[in-house]
Amino acid sequence: MFESKMRWLDNLRLSTELASAPERCVHIGDRESDIYELYCLAEELGTGFLVRSCVDRLAQNGDTTIGKVMAQVQSSGTHEIQFRDAQGKAHRAVLSIRHASMTVRPPIGKQKEYAHQDL
Repeated sequence: MFESKMRWLDNLRLSTELASAPERCVHIGDRESDIYELYCLAEELGTGFLVRSCVDRLAQNGDTTIGKVMAQVQSSGTHEIQFRDAQGKAHRAVLSIRHASMTVRPPIGKQKEYAHQDL
């Protein structure tokens, strides 16, 4: 886990250094990149990110979670994806798009190290 975590943070640092305008960049990561330190580093570097979350983190005042907040958000649209599996069989997936701004809290064991993030 440590190597994976460092890889995401190093990539964020290096790619932001290469960008002439980090505030115009959006770094995109999968569930493996759902690292609270990445959120903090992105803010420090003045860049943006889009992460597919895998941890239902504490949110707002700490009395709810990201999942509970998002469950209350209405879909802003859908996107259909058509694809074929390894055997060539056609499939279709419909994604519901939801987004919201909220305060995300650091993990309980890291609350003294990191500030909350308005994401």
